[in-house]
Parts: sequence; structure tokens; C-alpha cells
Amino acid sequence: MKINAYLCSCFVIIDESMNRVGYLMTKRLTVVTLALLMSIGVWAQTGSDASASAALLRDQSDSLYSLQQYDEAKAQALEGLNTLSKDQHKDQMTDEDEETMGDLLNLLSIINVRQGHFEQAAEYAKQCNELDLKRGDPDMISSSYNTLTAIYMSMRQPKEAEKYILKALSYAKQVDNPQRMAVLNGMASEVYHHMGDEERSLDYATLAYDMERELGRKDKMAIRQAQRAASLISLKRNTEAEEALGEAIPGLRESGNRHSLGIACNQMGLLKHQQQNDSAAVRYYNEALEIFLDQKDLYNESYSRKGLYDALKSIDPTLALQHNDRYLELRDSLYDSETGVLLSKYAAEYGNYELQAENEEMLRARRHNIIIGVVVLSLLILGWLLHYLCMRRRQCKQQQVNAQLQQSLDKLTEENKRLNRLDEEEMNDEAREFQLKIIGIVNQQMEKGEVSVDALASELCLSTTQLRSRINELTGETPQNYVLGIRMQKARHLMTAHPSMAIGDIALRCGYEEKASFSRAFKRYFGMSPTDFLKSDTQKPSENSIL
Repeated sequence: MKINAYLCSCFVIIDESMNRVGYLMTKRLTVVTLALLMSIGVWAQTGSDASASAALLRDQSDSLYSLQQYDEAKAQALEGLNTLSKDQHKDQMTDEDEETMGDLLNLLSIINVRQGHFEQAAEYAKQCNELDLKRGDPDMISSSYNTLTAIYMSMRQPKEAEKYILKALSYAKQVDNPQRMAVLNGMASEVYHHMGDEERSLDYATLAYDMERELGRKDKMAIRQAQRAASLISLKRNTEAEEALGEAIPGLRESGNRHSLGIACNQMGLLKHQQQNDSAAVRYYNEALEIFLDQKDLYNESYSRKGLYDALKSIDPTLALQHNDRYLELRDSLYDSETGVLLSKYAAEYGNYELQAENEEMLRARRHNIIIGVVVLSLLILGWLLHYLCMRRRQCKQQQVNAQLQQSLDKLTEENKRLNRLDEEEMNDEAREFQLKIIGIVNQQMEKGEVSVDALASELCLSTTQLRSRINELTGETPQNYVLGIRMQKARHLMTAHPSMAIGDIALRCGYEEKASFSRAFKRYFGMSPTDFLKSDTQKPSENSIL
């Protein structure tokens, strides 16, 4: 049995779409009138019940999303989408139905991002964008393009993300929304930073910082300075980077944005180490490490550990070695799930925070106008609403509650069954720890160029016979085949991540002194030579890598 590679979707990504969901939340201020209109079926025309049901499902999905109950939120949103689709054709929808459908598509997009289903997220976001383009609202169009930008950043496709962020900026310039422009410029900075165009990244981050300063938003200014610092460090303009971080770190502490604070502390620790001020570097790295341990962010924890090792070598060598051991352990366990780790990194580097910030600003910007509209609408409809209220309110409300309770009960039952199945299939902690120890020891042996099953058994305080029994019980393989699998998976990863690396170098890093021995072992394991493998389309990382 091989250890599954788990994608990290830490993220925390893409609450931008919540610019639209923020608008949705403001609609709850109209609950006294609009919810009653939907629930009592005040309109007698065909399709009114379906429209009300879809809007109710949208609100329920949004609430479940806020509670991080993503499976339930997705089910509600899909049901709302199906309700609208079955009731009427797209070209016959009312403006309210189109708005509801846009909200549902947007919700499905951000839910799929949270769950790591990025291709599905992109598909829903594109449908939402097409609907926004049809409606012709430049503000909402720029919002959905920004959502697509963040999704393609999460999919490690910054070039594709560039196309959408430029479109978002183009539409945003048609409306007077400085908060959105600041967010979009910040997102553009992230896109070009990951494309390696640091000068352009710095220009966008600086522009976003100037906008935030004009708006008087100190918490957002800290984010922009941290973005500027990332570009300045890449440009080796360390003095300016230190000044930017000197403003960003106190601002991030004050705003409570701990994840971004941890990344900024890692950046400052690196600068202090380069200045040979290791005592200060240790303080910043330790602060970052505490944050990432609390948030279980293994990727950024590894950077903190590596920084502490470098800074402590001359101060406390013993403690430095402890951090280095943990760093090596994290490095070896993370490299085969590189995609998920990088997605976590993007989320940490302000992408998601940008989108959450937009949600908050949209909510504040629209609330005043929405409240006025709600009051006027309430006064207009209150008179004739009372007639229907007495006759149908209780009956319709009870029907909706009963249906919702039954639906929730069914979902809880299914979830219970799913959890029971997972419990039955999950490997126990002792077995997992045993396999991780084997992988760690074999990785150390490969680095030394001395891979031996006997030495492995000795390290585990087992006889060779005991080791064979344990591995066979867990995996059905012999120790030799299991160790070979670890070495071959590492070779496959190196070829995939570094296709230009010489085969001889790969052989050495996998514990083979002779290139010919490595090639024979590789061909027996994968059915093709290393050279043929590099030419083939099979260089994708295995989803069942044991490393």
C-alpha cells in the first residue's frame, strides 16, 4: 500500500467572488419584505414558485458557505441552479432570476476552489462571467474576471491569469469604484510576481498602495507594502524591502491578518540574516513559525525552519540541527504534493485576502443605497402584502421548513455513512507513522549513497525478518520492492520537476553509484528506460506516490 499524496488547499482562496456574495448578504436586509414575497408565492404567474425557491436555496447555500460547510453549500447551490434551469429557458429569465443564477454560479465557483476542484471552479466562474457580460454591468463583469484571475493563479497558470486581470482592470475603469481598483491592482501585482516580471509587479503594488493611502485604509496599506516587499526582495533592493516590511509588519499585527504576518516575518528574517544580524533574524523566524504551526501550514513552516537553521548555526548549533531535521522531513514529505503546496503558498501571499477585502468594501459601499431602496419598496408593497400574509404565510412557511428539515436529515444521514466508510478505510496512526519512518530513513540512505534493507531494519530496531513481516502486512510487498518503489518514485519526481537534469545525477540522488544499475532498475519498475520516460507524456506526478 502506498501513501496517498494529499493536495493542500489551504487556501483560504477566492473569497473575492464574495464581492458578489457580499452584495447578496446585503439583500438579507430586505428579509421582511422580499423573503415573504418569495415564501408566500405572491405572484400567481408560472415560475414564481421556482424563482422564490431558487433564491431561498441561494441564501441557504451562502449561509452554509460562511459556516465552511462546503459539501452542504454546494448541494444547495446546485439544487437552486437546477430549479431555475428546469423552470425556464435562459433567454426567458427575468432580471431577478438572472441575478440569482449569477450568484449561484459564483458560489459554486468559490466552493469548488475551497475544495481544490479548480477546473470545475473555473468552469462555473466562466459561466458567471458570460451571464455578467450579457447583463452588461461593468462592475460585476470586473468582479467575475477577478475571480477567474484568482482561480488560474491557484492552478499555477499566471499567464492565463494575466489575461483575465487585464480584462478586469479594463471594465473596472468604466465605473467609479476606487476600492475595487485598489484590489485589482494588488491582484495584478501578484500575477506578475509569479510570472517573474518583478518590475511590473512592483509598479502595480505601489499603485495599489497609493490608492489605499488615499482611501485611508491602513490595514490594506500593510498588505500592499508586503506585496511591494516580495517584489523588492526578488529585485535585490533589500534596503527598500526592509523599509516596506517595517511598515507592513506592525500593520498586519494590528489588523489581525496572521497568515500574511507570518510570511512578512519570514521575509524580514531573511533580510536580517543577510545583514548578519542573526539574533534579530531568529526573533522574526520564530514569530513566523509560531503562526504556521498554529495554522498547520507545512509549506511556510518549512521556510521558517530553514531560516532558523541558517540563523542559529553560529548561535546554537544543537537547536539549529533540530530545525534542519524538521526542515528536511518537511521537504521530503512535501515535494511529491507540490501542486497543493504551491496553491497554499498563493493563498498565503495575499491572493485570498485581497478577495475577502473586496467583499467587505462592496458590502459597505452598497449598504446605504440598498437600505433606502428596501424602505421604499417595503412601504409600497406592505398594504397588499397583508392580505396574502394572513391566508398563506403559515402554510407556505411550514411546507418550506418541513422540506428543508427532511433535506437536511437526508444529507446528515449520507454524511454519516460517508464518514463511517472513511473510518473503515483510514490507515491507523501507528501504521502511517511506521511507513513515514521507513521513507525518511531511505531518503537519508539515498543522500549518503548507501541504501540497505539490513541497515533500514537496524535503524528501526527490528530484525530483517520482523521488518519483512511488517512491510508485507502493510503493503503486501517485500522490503526490497518497497524500498525500490521509494527510490523509483523519487527518480520519477526528479525527472518531472527537473527534466534537464542528467540521468547520472538523478541516479546518484536516488542512491545508485552506477548509471547502468539505475537504468536497469528504472526499466524493471516502470517498463521503460529513463531516456524513454523523459520523452513520453507520462511525466506527471503519481497521485499514489509513496514519498
